[in-house]
Amino acid sequence: MKLKITDDHIREACLLAGFCLLTYGIWQIYQPAAWIVGGLILVWLGMPPKPPKGGQ
Repeated sequence: MKLKITDDHIREACLLAGFCLLTYGIWQIYQPAAWIVGGLILVWLGMPPKPPKGGQ
């Protein structure tokens, strides 16, 4: 089985790494803020996309 790595896979991996590094950096400064900011980012990323304006 050959793995096919696409641009989408690389973008998702960079997004995950960026999220982890941001939360870790905030964790080093103030731990409760890391939980709050990390949770807000996860909620924002997990929300479904908005439907386009003007109908379907």
